[in-house]
Amino acid sequence: MRLSRLRWAVPVVSLTTIVMLCAAAPVSAHGSGSPGAAEEEDFEGVLQSVSAVSASDVWAVGFHDDEDEGNSTLIEHWDGTEWSLVDGPEVEESSLYGVSALSKANAWAVGFALDGSEYDTLIEHWDGSSWTEVPSPSPGGGSGSFLKSVSALTANDVWAVGYTQDAPLIEHWDGTEWTVVHGPGGPGFQLNGVQALAKDDAIAVGNTAGAGSRTFVVRWNGTKWSRMDSVGLDKTDRANRLDGVSASSATDVWAVGAAIRYPRGTARPLIEHWDGSSWERVPGVEPERQPGTRLTGVSAVSPQNVWAVGFSGLDKSGSYRAFIEHWNGHRWRCTETERPEGSRGDSVVGVDAIDRSHAWAAGAYTNLEESLTNSMTQNWDGQEWTEG
Repeated sequence: MRLSRLRWAVPVVSLTTIVMLCAAAPVSAHGSGSPGAAEEEDFEGVLQSVSAVSASDVWAVGFHDDEDEGNSTLIEHWDGTEWSLVDGPEVEESSLYGVSALSKANAWAVGFALDGSEYDTLIEHWDGSSWTEVPSPSPGGGSGSFLKSVSALTANDVWAVGYTQDAPLIEHWDGTEWTVVHGPGGPGFQLNGVQALAKDDAIAVGNTAGAGSRTFVVRWNGTKWSRMDSVGLDKTDRANRLDGVSASSATDVWAVGAAIRYPRGTARPLIEHWDGSSWERVPGVEPERQPGTRLTGVSAVSPQNVWAVGFSGLDKSGSYRAFIEHWNGHRWRCTETERPEGSRGDSVVGVDAIDRSHAWAAGAYTNLEESLTNSMTQNWDGQEWTEG
């Protein structure tokens, strides 16, 4: 599975047909000539996740097209003034899908890489001076092992989730090594997002297998992972999935994704909230006359400050459009994004915020002039989103 010429779908790897209904959105971030551009001329890249330590220390990861070696990992860093490319380990046919930064000298990124004919998990670590590859289990064998998200609680307590063909994949870092931790779910089930809350508390979200896919949520209690789907998750749609999860506390957890409805089979944004006792579906903003709206990332700073991002389409030009909405404690409101000049389709996939005046979103856009897919970031300054 090579992501040839970055014809990007969200997510690139999926085991459900929902992706076929919601995806196919070529997007990107900055290209040569764009404000804050991190890429060189003719560089093709897609950002999938972003994590902030402070207003001057933000990481974004994804993949870019290497003409000779297929996809390679893409790592960018914001220093408070500009985004710059940061070298990572040289791993052929590799992609990063999740990042979690604890401090200036401690950050984790996860994804997968092709090893011969099999896809193996890929985990990289930042120690303050360089990114290095850290050995990680790949239990999927010939079916492949994929990691989609990572959440670091402390230096010796980090969770990463994803899937194999046979089961969801959950791995844990104890300060010494990564190990597989058994969880519920069977063939075709996948986990797309994870949030570590405490040593004895973490939540991971995803979807079950098949065309009638359902939301799939599991929770760690310090001893084992168990399903928590039975406590209020809305299952009224034809199919649904969750792609991102974030929490400001154990009683304020947000999960986002997409819901599919008949008769047209169009995707709608799906937002679920956990208040400590049950899940409740919360109505979000739904762009008018734009089928295919999907939320892929969420960041909860407080009960009155939550961001959700994704994409909607098609617009009047026939392309996808980046979509960002904000929760103020009472309702969700849509916020405008700055579309890169000369672009057609654009999308944001990951988001992270540290306070009311600082948030970052990462994704990609299609550069029409050069027919390239460029990585894209959006920066929130408390008033508006602008291209990073």
